[in-house]
Amino acid sequence: MRLLILFLLISVAAADIDDFVKFVQEDETDKNVAIYDKYMCLDYSLDLIKNASLAGIDVMLVNVPPCEEAPKGHYLVEVDGFLFDPIDEEFKSYDFYTVIDPNKVVRKNVREIYLVNDQLSDGV
Repeated sequence: MRLLILFLLISVAAADIDDFVKFVQEDETDKNVAIYDKYMCLDYSLDLIKNASLAGIDVMLVNVPPCEEAPKGHYLVEVDGFLFDPIDEEFKSYDFYTVIDPNKVVRKNVREIYLVNDQLSDGV
């Protein structure tokens, strides 16, 4: 019985990823033009989250703190435990990151957000 439940959980996760990949292939968020300090990774991520939500796909916002791979920090999205960069349209891996409920995000400016509970999350 446990094996059947595990199989079903894995099947559901795979279906969600497949749905997300199909969605991303049709979504045009990546065609938006990046403008330094006006439309950056946070904007790409929030737009992709909004579009995915309209398509019935649950996606979360991810903040990566400054690190070797992202010296100024980075925002991307998470679906079923996988990190996806909406700019490069690639799945990525980072050692440290925070998953953020996009429904709790309040924009401060192009690089910063406040969460509803007043915690500040910095990124680029």
